[in-house]
Amino acid sequence: MSESFAILSFGIFMFYSYRVQSVVKDALDTYVVRVGAAENSLGPFLPGQFCNIVNPGYIRSTEAHPFSIASSPLAKNYLEFCVKVYHDWTRALAALPKDAEIKVEGPLGQPLTGVTSPYMVFLVGGVGISPVISYLRYLHDQQEKKDFLLLYGNRDEPSVVYRAELEKLAKELGGRVVHLLSDLPPDSPWTGYRGFLTKEILKKEVDFEKNPTFYLRGPPVYVEKTTELLYALQVPATKINQESY
Repeated sequence: MSESFAILSFGIFMFYSYRVQSVVKDALDTYVVRVGAAENSLGPFLPGQFCNIVNPGYIRSTEAHPFSIASSPLAKNYLEFCVKVYHDWTRALAALPKDAEIKVEGPLGQPLTGVTSPYMVFLVGGVGISPVISYLRYLHDQQEKKDFLLLYGNRDEPSVVYRAELEKLAKELGGRVVHLLSDLPPDSPWTGYRGFLTKEILKKEVDFEKNPTFYLRGPPVYVEKTTELLYALQVPATKINQESY
């Protein structure tokens, strides 16, 4: 990192100064936040890693929250984060204007493992999509193809983040995206899956003969229930990569 960065030290953590490039509402209560660092000197990362973010303008100016990186590692001029507004802190972050300062520590954590698997199945809930779209963007930037299935669960259509881009990436990479919507009114015209992920849906959509590697990302209860489904289908633990948010 450049020595021109402003540095804050909170305990054992080191935070660097970034500036907001853009904040775009992408789905219901969900915002795509892009930030850039001085001299475009972003540290290297891989899909699956995360950063801790501090908003110095917030009333608790040293309060840090973790966010998975959504941008491709080859996007050198910015980091992108998908922010779901749950409470005052995330609401304040999503309301930041262009050029506002935030503090970022990272990249942290382990990248996605087993990415050499010939067939990958992503089982994702909500903003758990961040590390997955980071990986798919990375493949696209390298002009690679990948056999994958994304089963993406959300409450309703307005809640689906990155919907158009996911469909485009799937088409260009050679994968598939299947949506599951859990909170629809009976008169909704939606013709896809309703409710939550089930063993029946997995057996219908996943090609188990290809010996898939499963990646689970989403809220803790989603990851827990989905893991139980995979175990019930005799998927070995070595083929399940999971992380909750």
